[in-house]
Amino acid sequence: LIEVNGQAEAVSTALGTDWLTFSKVCYHLGYRHTTLQVGELWVRFKPDHVLEELAEKYGLTIDKAPAV
Repeated sequence: LIEVNGQAEAVSTALGTDWLTFSKVCYHLGYRHTTLQVGELWVRFKPDHVLEELAEKYGLTIDKAPAV
């Protein structure tokens, strides 16, 4: 039996409160051809100050907690 544990990865998670604004941010982030993980009113990407500023410009909050 082998157990593999992943190391926590540094990510930025942008959290939204409404679907229209959230979808606009996802469109702009996707247009930049960056890898995204999208959930219900949250989108996660590798830390990048330009992408974080873009999300904050639309009113999303940024959480920099690492993800496993």
